Formats: sequence, C-alpha cells, structure tokens
Amino acid sequence: MSAPERLSPPPLSPDRHWALFLDVDGTLTPLMDRPEDVRLTEDVISLIERLDQRLQGALAVVSGRAIDNLTPLLSPLDIAMAGQHGAERRDQYGYHQADVPESLIDHVRDALHEFAEQHDGISIEHKGGSLALHYRNAPDLYDRAREYIDNLLAGCDKQMTAHEGKCVIELRTSSDHKGDAIRAFMEKPPFAGRIPVFLGDDVTDEDGFGTVTELDGLTIKVGDGPTCATYWLEGPEQVAQWLSDSLDSLKEA
Repeated sequence: MSAPERLSPPPLSPDRHWALFLDVDGTLTPLMDRPEDVRLTEDVISLIERLDQRLQGALAVVSGRAIDNLTPLLSPLDIAMAGQHGAERRDQYGYHQADVPESLIDHVRDALHEFAEQHDGISIEHKGGSLALHYRNAPDLYDRAREYIDNLLAGCDKQMTAHEGKCVIELRTSSDHKGDAIRAFMEKPPFAGRIPVFLGDDVTDEDGFGTVTELDGLTIKVGDGPTCATYWLEGPEQVAQWLSDSLDSLKEA
C-alpha cells in the first residue's frame, strides 16, 4: 500500500450500471470518541435512500459494526448490509452469518472486560461474532492493550485473530472480511453484472478495495493513510457531496 495520490473521484456516470458499497464510521459520518454517539444526518440518510432507489437496490453498507447496531443507525432505511467486517450479511435473500464459537467469545469477552476495568479510557464492544477493544480515549495504552491481546489469543489455538483499526483492535473468530462480503453481494441480483464502487476510510477497508479492484470496480479512500484505492476524498463531508453529485448525474440516465 502507498499514500493515495489524492485523485478526486468523478461522479458516477449515467451510462454505466453501478453497485455502491459504503463503509459507515469515518466515511458517512465522522469518527467519535464513543461509537455509540455516532449518528447519521437526515441529509445523508436521504441521499442513501435515493441512491438505493436509483441503483435499483444495488447499494449496501459494509461495516465493522454488527447488523443489530447498523439497523437503528440507518433507520428507517431497509437496505442490504454486511456487518462485523463481512462475518454477517443481510439482503433480500435473508441473513447469513459465519459460525461463531460461543464459548470462546465468552472467554475472550470476560478477559477484555477485566482489562478494561483496570485501565481508564478502554472500552469493549461485543458485536456477536467478534469483539473490539477501543482505546481512542487512552491512546497511550495501545502497547499495553496489544500485548495483553496477543497473550490472550496465544491461548486460543488460532481460533481468533486480531486486526488493527483506527484506535481499535478487533478480535474476530471468522476469516471473512469486507472484500468477501462485497464479492458475495456481487454474485446475485440486484448487484450481479454491475460495476462495484467501494468507499472506506480504515485499514479494514483495504480488503474491500482489493476485491473491488479485482472486479474492475472503483475504489475511494476517505481520509489520510496508505491505501491501495485509486481515488481519494478528504472526509465525510466530501463523501456526502460526492454522493449528491452522483445522484444528480444518475438522474440523467
């Protein structure tokens, strides 16, 4: 990966059939100190709804959040979703989730909560098939948290892996990633046969960028940092403007 060249993406053209995939935190909305404080504006909700209609349902949110968490955040929208970095998906064909070893999740969750109770500023998010340790409010604790997690996972017989994000360490029991979710969506209508476009801001979105590139689609990195994406947008405000411009462009079809 390298630093993006900051090439601005053109709006989606009306002469192509697109499938649009959107990350949430850091892409559709600014990052917050506490994930539970994140809200999508009415304007962004409206843009997503109108784009979903224009694309005939070929629009999905692909997030690290659990679908149970995404649903109220995106309310009243009823759109395709992938949660927990691809470990779960919901579309017109139903709900799909990777197998979850409940006893392992419970063991690791308890251990993480024990660490959080001993260190101010650390919070733990239980997503179902995965867990997240957030250290945005205690960045100086990263090394200690990472060492604790590495030691914890060493006793899990490789059934769980750790993944870095923006001030978060994700612990997953599934090998699925955002690229897998996008590929699964693309295999069936209304996504099949279209050109995928993916917008994301974090390291966890790079798998999605890689898959979309393999599928000859468009990749858009939001914010700073090394990436394999082709295009770049500064932040959620610029994402909203690009979505609005794309909607206007698609109306010409």
